[in-house]
Amino acid sequence: MKAHCWVDGQSSDHVSIFDRGLLYGDGFFTTVRVEQGKLLNWPAHRWRVRISLDRLGFAPELLEALEADLTGIAAHFGQGEGVLKCIVTRGDGSRGYVPREGVATRIVQFFPGLPQAKEGALSLDISPVVAMTQPQLAGIKHLCQLTQVLAARESGGREVLMLDEDQAIVGGLYSNVVFLQQRTLYTPRLDHAGVWGTSLRALQQVAGQLGYDWRKTRVSLGRACDMQGMALLNAVRGLRPVVEVGARAPCRFDPNVWQPLAQRLEAYFREQAWCPQDG
Repeated sequence: MKAHCWVDGQSSDHVSIFDRGLLYGDGFFTTVRVEQGKLLNWPAHRWRVRISLDRLGFAPELLEALEADLTGIAAHFGQGEGVLKCIVTRGDGSRGYVPREGVATRIVQFFPGLPQAKEGALSLDISPVVAMTQPQLAGIKHLCQLTQVLAARESGGREVLMLDEDQAIVGGLYSNVVFLQQRTLYTPRLDHAGVWGTSLRALQQVAGQLGYDWRKTRVSLGRACDMQGMALLNAVRGLRPVVEVGARAPCRFDPNVWQPLAQRLEAYFREQAWCPQDG
């Protein structure tokens, strides 16, 4: 089905050709799963929107403006399900990189329906495209996503594992990655590359509730192969276990170790849901 779009709270699918999001990727986005008209795990998205506004030097009041947009258009969701994408750009600007004072652009897109969940654990290849390293942009979902575009073109759109220039694991093409060994969860450090995923933040809360330890560290492929479990996380599909990485000499993992965490995580997403129609 066709996406429904709003710009600055008004139904529209057009932006200015002078918008800095178009010209320079000057902005960021977040993608939210919608079920029964509710935005799942919304507090984690608010947290990342705040960080993104601060990192890029946008007005903090844009978070409230975005939520007002969502409240105004929430009746369109009804009790349906789908994928919501919220984009904030710096708005129109003159030629040149230097940002000028102006009015930001808020774009909301709603795609009805959710992707069909595939049965079984994932088997991943490793992308030949190197993950972008930029400490000042690491963590946020900025609009400069050419690395992901190249990786998706190379993989035909399939999920793959992304490595940095030092061959450390950053994450999946569309996802964060997490490893499990005994009662400890390991995630790659995201201070130089990658995105602070909202599902990753939720999993950290759930892991604490269930008594798991949590460590951020550098994870090489060799170290990953010593782990019991590996999984990918994103806001739309939740937690998906991985059974192997690589085709020639694959690392293999036990997908069953994730069941308690996966079930509790899905429940947590719904506990943290926001219904914009309720204000």
